[in-house]
Amino acid sequence: MKLEPIDKEGAALLMPQDEKARRRSNTAPSGKPGITAEELAQGVTLEQLQALPVPVLAYQTQITIHGQFPPVSPLCAGYKLLTRNANGSLGVRYAGIDAGKKKLIQRAMRLASSTWAALLDSRGLTLQKHVASLQEGREAIAAIPSGIYGGAGVWRCVMSGRLYVVVNVGAIRAADLWNVIGYFAASMTAEGLQRKEAEIEAERLEREAKAKAERMERAAKSQEILETLREKLVTEGAETLPETFIPSKGDVFRVLFMRFDGRPALVTYTLAKRGALLCIVRDGEKGRKVEEHHFSAWKKAAKEGRIFAPVAIPA
Repeated sequence: MKLEPIDKEGAALLMPQDEKARRRSNTAPSGKPGITAEELAQGVTLEQLQALPVPVLAYQTQITIHGQFPPVSPLCAGYKLLTRNANGSLGVRYAGIDAGKKKLIQRAMRLASSTWAALLDSRGLTLQKHVASLQEGREAIAAIPSGIYGGAGVWRCVMSGRLYVVVNVGAIRAADLWNVIGYFAASMTAEGLQRKEAEIEAERLEREAKAKAERMERAAKSQEILETLREKLVTEGAETLPETFIPSKGDVFRVLFMRFDGRPALVTYTLAKRGALLCIVRDGEKGRKVEEHHFSAWKKAAKEGRIFAPVAIPA
């Protein structure tokens, strides 16, 4: 969906931007940053950066750590988010900051069935919401709690003409995190999120337990049917092959198994090659086709007495 900004007057910068950040000089050219590029590459929080022993200043698209950094890889959290400036300072784009908080916001919004949509990608966290008018969009922006480093504005979809409030979340102060979550996630609280996730986990475990019980029941019924047929074949004189028997190329044998549709089948195979068990199938319904089976499946079938001695293929 292609969007275009339409309201410069109502656009808001949701961050305390330091005027010093506009300067090109390094305010601590000989300072030790107190953090390594390797640590930054794992992702950091806003609080970790603010606790460093050097000036940490905010731009609109990144936070700059002053001090002297050696040459570094641009990768941070898997993306190219680090930039070493010529003066030795290091810029960290907001997508590399507060990843855990952003994921928490996204998760809370999803579980709360929020009217806001969240997109988390290499550019960071973007929140958007459809509004009926420009005034409604401005009011939504004005109500956003403090604590977000980012920006917000009203945008229009080029194709449909619909209006959206778009919020770019760069970083979030930890002290304001749940106020922010409550606004975007329908008043969700930490306790409410924990309770909702516990309910979802309990439902998942219940579904898995039910599915497992149903699979075991089907397997037991299938085994019972196959065993009845196996005994019938043995009674009629069919010879089962031992587990130790390994077929050679050209050998013909029959395998008793259960089809995917729950019907038992006795299929005649010819071994085409050794290694993977590549067979030519003659089941009388669809002619010949090629299948590949691992020898573990062969051994399991042989152990259960479902592989019968070679027989001649009728012309």
